[in-house]
Amino acid sequence: MAFAGAVTIASAHLYLGLDKDPVNGLQSFNFRHYDGSAWVDRAVHLAPVTGNTALERSAIFSSAPTSDCFRLYTNDDGSPCIRELALFPPRLVGGVE
Repeated sequence: MAFAGAVTIASAHLYLGLDKDPVNGLQSFNFRHYDGSAWVDRAVHLAPVTGNTALERSAIFSSAPTSDCFRLYTNDDGSPCIRELALFPPRLVGGVE
C-alpha cells in the first residue's frame, strides 16, 4: 500500500477469510514498512502473529512507523482471503496514545 506522502501508522485491522471459514484466513503475518532503502518488519504485539484462526484481527504496533509504503507480509501457503485491511494513525490525547 503506497501513500502520496509519509504517514504514521499505529495499528491495523484485518477482516480475513470467508464468513465462518477461518481455514481461508491468514494464519501468520507481519507488517512491513519501507524505510527508503529496504523493507523493515514491524513488531505487532511485540512479535509476528502466528497460529491465527480469527476472521477479524486487530494489530497494534510496538512503535508507530512513518513511511509512504506499507505491506502485509505472509509466507502462508495456499490462497488466503483478505477481505479488508484498514490502517490507523496514532490517537494522541495530550501527547499520550
